[in-house]
Amino acid sequence: MKINLPTDTEKRTFVGLGAETNTTFCRAAAGTAEISEPYTNLRNPDVLEAFERDLSGILRDSREVTLACDMHPQYVTTAVAEKLAPDPDKIVRVQHHHAHIAAVMAERGLDGEVIGLAFDGTGYGSDGAVWGMEFLIASPVDYRRAGHLAYVPMPGGDMAVREPYRMAISHLYRSFGDTLGGMREMYEKLFGIEKVAAIIEMAERGINSPPTSSCGRLFDAVGSILGVCHLSKGRAEGPRGLEDMADRRETGSYGFTIGHDGDMRILDLAGAFDELLEDLKKGTDPSVVSARFHNTVDCAAADTARAVSEETGIKKVVLSGGVFANKLLRERTIARLEGSGLDPVAPERVSVTDAGISLGQVYVAINQLI
Repeated sequence: MKINLPTDTEKRTFVGLGAETNTTFCRAAAGTAEISEPYTNLRNPDVLEAFERDLSGILRDSREVTLACDMHPQYVTTAVAEKLAPDPDKIVRVQHHHAHIAAVMAERGLDGEVIGLAFDGTGYGSDGAVWGMEFLIASPVDYRRAGHLAYVPMPGGDMAVREPYRMAISHLYRSFGDTLGGMREMYEKLFGIEKVAAIIEMAERGINSPPTSSCGRLFDAVGSILGVCHLSKGRAEGPRGLEDMADRRETGSYGFTIGHDGDMRILDLAGAFDELLEDLKKGTDPSVVSARFHNTVDCAAADTARAVSEETGIKKVVLSGGVFANKLLRERTIARLEGSGLDPVAPERVSVTDAGISLGQVYVAINQLI
């Protein structure tokens, strides 16, 4: 895929290496960016070999190359950048969610500052936490974080991605304590008393449980609570199931609060979990509960974005991140933002998933260095 960039590269070549799963690389020169086909998982040796071979061919044919990569110190692409860069000064490290927003800005020819809604599964944050439901004030050069979903522990780290019930327990423990809002017995029957106790202890004591603001892990948690997916066999299985089951006619939503930690807005969905469980106890159909959860997320997104807009005067709101592959959420969030007097922008050609990250990395690197 080729994208005409709003910023010229001035006879230099920039190559973005993307993320790690469903990643691409992107070569930008003479004002045009070209994005490769996705590589499924660079942790697979065969996939990594193909990625490095194709990338080396691109670099051989380029002059004055600057590489752009993710900030994550343990990403395979970070190691590849350090291996292939002619010297360390030729590497630009770009925060994951900034790259998501910058990719849309590159495609849509946006300059200046925007409010970025980066709703994603995993991204290494500047504080070392796992980010993923972020409200950024972003430009093609830099970003600052204006708000995020309240942190919850991610028990087992990456294992929580494969076992979404861990995130359900974590969110329920944060909201209700040891009882898990009345769902502890169900999880003990499914996974055993000792396993549930161990996950709670991990979350409580922070043992192998990095804090996360991930929107993807939030959808995982609700998917498990509704019985859609406790153990994931494929990418985003729980979130996809939630979207499929949601009753499109339902307009209700659940409660949430937007608090502050200094200048940072903290979106807290504890109230939503309380009302969601009450619905389940009353026998409300899961399709209605799923729809109300979706509506809650888009309401929270619009309210937080509007608050940031009122403070900054910025009206343009850019949506990206893998969670916005959810068509229902994307369309309702856009409608809600428009109803709040804001100007939402979503990508038309570039993927909202990590396949678009490399373009964002290149766009940031170009604007930082030229």
